Amino acid sequence: MLSDAELVSLVTTCLADTKTPEVSAAIVFMDQSGAMVSEITRLNSEEVTADLGAEIPQVAIGKSQDVKVNVEQRRRVVPIVFGKEYLRQYLPEAIKHCRATTESNTSKNISNKMRSATGNKTLIAHFLRRTLKALSDSVDANKSHVAAIGGWSGGSTVISASMQQYGAAGLSSSKGFKAVHDTSRKILACVLEVLEAEHGDNVVNITR
Repeated sequence: MLSDAELVSLVTTCLADTKTPEVSAAIVFMDQSGAMVSEITRLNSEEVTADLGAEIPQVAIGKSQDVKVNVEQRRRVVPIVFGKEYLRQYLPEAIKHCRATTESNTSKNISNKMRSATGNKTLIAHFLRRTLKALSDSVDANKSHVAAIGGWSGGSTVISASMQQYGAAGLSSSKGFKAVHDTSRKILACVLEVLEAEHGDNVVNITR
């Protein structure tokens, strides 16, 4: 797992990266979604770009039933609470990159970026998913909301399969999805505090 300081260092490094943005965008998304490289590979670039422009920026994983997922609970819609403009610009490149090479090679590139950004040579890509779960536990986040974000069992009690089909505009006005968004901000507060002080325009703070 990453410490709070390591996560902050990683995110700020990635959001400033224009040399390997296809790797950094994958990391910025994985930080917030617990997504695997295989899930990024199967994202729809046009849908991603459009949904990141919603009132509550979001990315749908496995929205279409034609998209393969490891288990059905991995189908989810993730609220994006930071880096929305970076992701709109570069997540499509990350998707293209993931499709052009092997999953192991992409994971290796992500791990190398994590290590160079933090100085911690033990980090690997899968630690991003573990870190999201650990942060959730540390702030006693609503478990159903956490499950909805990361695709763990129990998420459908908040964002059901039918709600996932609402579209970005519909979910943006949904009380349930707004609550999940707020929980994501709570989980990633250590990152948001730094970004809101330095890069306010790149952080998503929904006004009630």
